Amino acid sequence: AAPPPTGADLDRPEFAGLRRAVRYEEGGRAFDVLVLFPSRSVWNPEERREFDGEVRTRLGPGVRLFSPFHLPDHYSEVLNSDLLRIVLITAAGIVVLTLVSVGNLRDGCFALVPVVLATGMTLGAVVLMGGRINVINMAAIPIILAVGVDGGIHFMVRFRESRDRDPAATIHEVGPGIWGRRRRRCSGSDRSPRR
Repeated sequence: AAPPPTGADLDRPEFAGLRRAVRYEEGGRAFDVLVLFPSRSVWNPEERREFDGEVRTRLGPGVRLFSPFHLPDHYSEVLNSDLLRIVLITAAGIVVLTLVSVGNLRDGCFALVPVVLATGMTLGAVVLMGGRINVINMAAIPIILAVGVDGGIHFMVRFRESRDRDPAATIHEVGPGIWGRRRRRCSGSDRSPRR
């Protein structure tokens, strides 16, 4: 039968739990929390923008919206800056480690060709298919860089060790180890007859 609490009542000690649920402070400003239930899914970015526009039309342009659906909107700028930093650090580390592993600037550049091609093709495919970088796939680029350079280093080190310096023979020798395929070593003439 009691009247509902007003905004001023939230400052009373007995309403501390309710106050924590419906009000928060950030940067010295107090914000009221309002829970909204959309009539349809707002997972699609276009539908989310439409919903956000309707809410801000009624409640004011300064309204901040938080939900699992809004997380990509809030974190995209942070993720993009972090992704750029991660990619640059990874790329610099890969270049340094490749040059140290191969021991020669020219050969190190040759060893980096596969990773540059793989990264370029991956980013090109993402753009052509209309994809965008998000929380889930942001780790793919450093992984492609790290895994892709492996084969180039193995190839260049083995190529420099070989006497004839034949690229095709080197690929034939190290390729199955890089690609995970086993070569058959025995042929029909290698088998000894059974007695």
